[in-house]
Amino acid sequence: MLLRVILFVAVVTAVGGLLGCERSSRDMSQDRPDLGSRDPTSIDLLVRGDKVAVITNTTALMSLLRTGWAVDAHKCSIPGRMFLHYPEGTNDEIDILPGHKGTNYEFICANGNFAVPRAAFLRSLASAGVDTNLIPRPPK
Repeated sequence: MLLRVILFVAVVTAVGGLLGCERSSRDMSQDRPDLGSRDPTSIDLLVRGDKVAVITNTTALMSLLRTGWAVDAHKCSIPGRMFLHYPEGTNDEIDILPGHKGTNYEFICANGNFAVPRAAFLRSLASAGVDTNLIPRPPK
């Protein structure tokens, strides 16, 4: 019986991986992104490895990201990355993903996966001068 359970779990995990997405099941209802309280002086935004923008007006975007709510971790491709640069020379990284719902945009920081409203995310990027047509869309 134990062998059947192990085999079943292995098959489900493999199929999830082949479909490009595997989600966790832990309770994350109280998790918030650990992004500190200070804003970076600039953010390099890369999409599919190409730098598409350098954001110097970072306050609105960082404020929005700090409001993010926890979502399940999953194994989808990561089409975007933000490199946050702080005045004392330290850097942080945030991966960005279009998410599975057209209503949210997802990101990954040091303490997990989070989401924010998609429209607000795109507005904050646009207000910082980013061409939002370059930002990946969710799969159809």
